[in-house]
Amino acid sequence: MDERTRVKPLRWLPYHKRLIEDQSRRIVVEKSRRIGYDYAQAYKHTMRRATGQRARDLWYTSADESAAYEFAEYCRSFLERVQIMVDAFTEDIEDPGHPKGSIKAFCIRFKNGSRINALSSSPRRLRGKGGDVVVSELAFHDDPVELHKAANAVTMWGDAIEFGSSHNGEDNIWNKKVVGDAKAYAAGERTRGGRPLREQSYHFIDIHTAVEQGLVELINETRGTALTREAFVADLRASCIDEDEWLQEFCCIPSSAASAWLPYELIYTCEDAKCPRPGDGLWDVSEDSERYAGIDVGRHKDVTAAWVLGRVGDVLWTRRIGVLEKMPIPEQIDVLEGMLRAAGVRRTCVDATGIGLGLAEGLQKRLGNSAVEAVTFTGPVKEALAVPVRQKFEERTVRIPDDSVVREDLHKVRKTVTATGNVRFDAARDESGHADRFWALALAIQAAGVQTGVRVSLIEPAGGPPPASELDPVEQERRVEMERRARQMGALQEAGA
Repeated sequence: MDERTRVKPLRWLPYHKRLIEDQSRRIVVEKSRRIGYDYAQAYKHTMRRATGQRARDLWYTSADESAAYEFAEYCRSFLERVQIMVDAFTEDIEDPGHPKGSIKAFCIRFKNGSRINALSSSPRRLRGKGGDVVVSELAFHDDPVELHKAANAVTMWGDAIEFGSSHNGEDNIWNKKVVGDAKAYAAGERTRGGRPLREQSYHFIDIHTAVEQGLVELINETRGTALTREAFVADLRASCIDEDEWLQEFCCIPSSAASAWLPYELIYTCEDAKCPRPGDGLWDVSEDSERYAGIDVGRHKDVTAAWVLGRVGDVLWTRRIGVLEKMPIPEQIDVLEGMLRAAGVRRTCVDATGIGLGLAEGLQKRLGNSAVEAVTFTGPVKEALAVPVRQKFEERTVRIPDDSVVREDLHKVRKTVTATGNVRFDAARDESGHADRFWALALAIQAAGVQTGVRVSLIEPAGGPPPASELDPVEQERRVEMERRARQMGALQEAGA
């Protein structure tokens, strides 16, 4: 390989060379962390433009601005090695979703007019662009689904696209679609799940592959150390907080049920056919001593999920799961108020983060502050909400529907520990949401655990119920039954007062 350098030649390991020489239109790299992926990509795309092989712009995006800056610096260092004068600068790219209205891009302009643009994550920033695309650490972007869509559109006129990432759990577009499709194509499949597969190349570089091909020797040469391969691997493994971190960060094995906060086997034990599925109306509540609700709020990307629980002895039974999609907040308040009143909910905890604050305040105004608690999500608050959920499942004191959407939503939440030791509970966003049902259930369990002594009676929404003549027969029957149960609950509450 012609390195085109006038100083000490660069040293590339075999897997680096394969990445640099791969000219496929679509490339997928499933990789360990810190094996020189971005460094090799910077060299590849810089030299292709510096030598005139490529006259198209390159759009590089990673999970944060510091990674974008580092990539741009790699590119500039390679150009300095070959003494090619280019224009390096920063540029503000319009981004209506950013607080400042724009985002900084680190740019290098070549003599042929092509540019390398390195910027942090945002699907909006790629909209309307053209050229080659490199998406680094797709699994860790804030919205990987939308970013994948935007990146694909950039290259529709025949440009190249490359995805390289380590893993961030199994329930995300990186693991399920991008890597899954690439592995299937490499195995000779041309369709997957009824979809045609695009031609692509696939690279697998876990830490063991990198070590076998000379990574430790390269580190020794660069850093002046004298590590053995065995000592390097042992030290790296010991630095990980747990086995899950080692497997996912360095061995290309995504977190599965072992790191899911609610493993499938735990979820299965609490599923019951007597619980309603999302979209069903309110089910039998005749045995309930009282009911509670939790509401996780969404508007555009995520749904609003409302979970109603009824207490029967020491078990919390699912009585209704409501899902509202792309509905304006004022309308959501109307619908949710009606749902809570119809169910005779005693206490409700509402996600008051961001747009949720307006919804929580609206429900408080209509139902009373003592009946509706606004909960602002922070790291510690999410941990305090998630822990009781797992306890309920382990004790089998909660019942949920046998429903695949609910099951996957509950399984989606992962507990991770950051490099600074902070615990995080989060989930990848996909077409079904962002673990919205999990957090609605967590909020409902929180509501059930708060003993305030407040009793919320069934009250019709302002203006009273619609005339019976305007209701269909099913709704008339339901309302009669709700009124009967309301009287029953009122009598029970009076007796216990």
